[in-house]
Amino acid sequence: MSDTQPLDKARQARGRRMLIGVFAVFFVPLFGAWIWFANVDDWRPTGSNNNGELIVPARPLTEPRMVTLQGEQLGGESMERSWTMVLVAGGVCNARCERNLYHTRQVRIALGKDMQRVKRLLLVARNDVFAGRPAIASEHPDLTIAVADGLVAEIAAATAAMPQQNDAIYLVDPLLNLMMRFSPNLDPRLIIKDLKRLLKVSRIG
Repeated sequence: MSDTQPLDKARQARGRRMLIGVFAVFFVPLFGAWIWFANVDDWRPTGSNNNGELIVPARPLTEPRMVTLQGEQLGGESMERSWTMVLVAGGVCNARCERNLYHTRQVRIALGKDMQRVKRLLLVARNDVFAGRPAIASEHPDLTIAVADGLVAEIAAATAAMPQQNDAIYLVDPLLNLMMRFSPNLDPRLIIKDLKRLLKVSRIG
């Protein structure tokens, strides 16, 4: 037997020990963290950080057909691939409605480069009433005003179990799911915070 063989075996053994040590340093803590994550629930926050009210489960909207002030007929494609803030005015746009329009306009502008990912929609009962109020259209050029009775009914049904909230602002995701409601009394800065968080993590819209 060569004198170098015991030396080679010792080097190989030392190399294996070093490799095992490296494995232990990097992978054992990772494995331990995974075990802890899978079995320990106490660390997880029980509340959510959103300021709006989540609609759970999110409600798919199946009747997004609408007719605009100009008589244009729109379907779900007009809302797809964008986040949409929806207001329901009914027959007239009262003072709170006008305040909501102003707030949602400012919220959208505050999103900066992401503002194009967000649309605004005002649902009304009769187009002829709003056709006589050109000020709304001129002050809110990015706003779609339309009659959509089916969509209004779906929103009412989706939020029937929630505390009654008149003049709320609703949020529809890019897949046409009604997923959040904002109180009309909520600070607009908190709406901005929610939207920025959603736009940051969203891979759609």
